[in-house]
Formats: sequence, C-alpha cells, structure tokens
Amino acid sequence: MIVPTLVLVITLAFYYRSWTTRETLPTGTQPLPGPTGIPYFGNLFQLGLLQHLTFTKWAEKYGPIFLITLGVKRWLIISDPNIAHELMVKRGANYSNRDTTVISSEILHPGNIGIVPSSGEYWRKLRQIVHTALARKSVESYTSFIETESVELMRDLYGKTMDPAVSCRQFALNIIYTVLYGKRFTSSEDPRSKELMRLGLGFINALGRPKFPFQ
Repeated sequence: MIVPTLVLVITLAFYYRSWTTRETLPTGTQPLPGPTGIPYFGNLFQLGLLQHLTFTKWAEKYGPIFLITLGVKRWLIISDPNIAHELMVKRGANYSNRDTTVISSEILHPGNIGIVPSSGEYWRKLRQIVHTALARKSVESYTSFIETESVELMRDLYGKTMDPAVSCRQFALNIIYTVLYGKRFTSSEDPRSKELMRLGLGFINALGRPKFPFQ
C-alpha cells in the first residue's frame, strides 16, 4: 500500500510543479516538438546506449530543432549543422552563458573565469588572448613542433601491436607542453607526464558527468 501511495504522491507533485512553473508562450508562438517523457525522469530512459542513433531518429520525426527533458531540465536539440552554425557561431555571444555541470561550475567558473561557458568583459578579453594564440598565423609557428611529434608518434606505433590511445595522448601532451614551456617528454613513462595525463583524463571525465537530478 505504501508504494502505490508514494507513486501517486510523486506523480501529483510532478503535475502540480509542471502546472505552477509552466511558461506562457507569446501569442502566435508554437511549442517546440519533442518526445513525451515520464514524470521527474523525462526522456532519460529513452536515450539508450547508442544515443546518437536515438537523436537521429527523433530528428527524423520532430525536425531539426526539438525539445527533450532530462529530469527537470529541458534541453534544446539542434540536429542541422547550418542552424547550429548560425546560433553557435554567428550568434554565439547570445548563448555563451549556457548551463554548466557542477564540476565545470566549480573548476571553470570561480570568479566567472573560463573560455567557453562564461560571459562578461573579463571573459571577452581572455577569449581574445586564446583566439590570438590559436589563430592561423600563430598555429603555423607550431608546425615544427607538430612535425617532430608526428614523426615520434609514427616511430612509436610502427611495427607494434598496442593501444594507440596512449601514444596519441602523449602526442597531444607533448605539443601542448612544448608550446607552453619549450620542453617535451621523451617518454610516456616520465612521472611528470604520467601525472599530467592522469589529471587531464580525470578532468575530462569529471566534466562529462551530468548533474543529478539534472537541475
């Protein structure tokens, strides 16, 4: 008896919250299409393991722009590259302050710093510095570093049966380290290289973890 009652209470609470927090669309505006979810979880359990195939199927059914819900958070999905370019590149300043994960807000956002998901004058100056460093002319000056590491990568992989991910990560790390500090690691077994690799992979994995309960 307790379980059915609990389910009923949760369901009623969900619909009450949906009713009290629903947005009023401007006159003449149609709501975005999207798959129907379930209370509190939204479309979470519909994603499946091959999420790109799920999004492809939804795009075919609902069009290039549609809405899904994960937990209590709504997500706008854009599947058309031209629309994505228009919104994210040409109008990027309008959407630069998008929602972030807990990890990224703690690591990238203290004091509103960061390159991608921030806004404000300080962010604009910081992004300009990064863009200058990554501009075509600047990157061309890194060609010798990249060529050197490319040769080392080929030597490392030639005639061996191994996981190429380790060598490819070392390739990227050496280029970054050389550009920043003018030095490179001669081996992936170097303690400093291993520590940087551990921190980098841990950081990437942490940023990839979603917030729970998706709010």
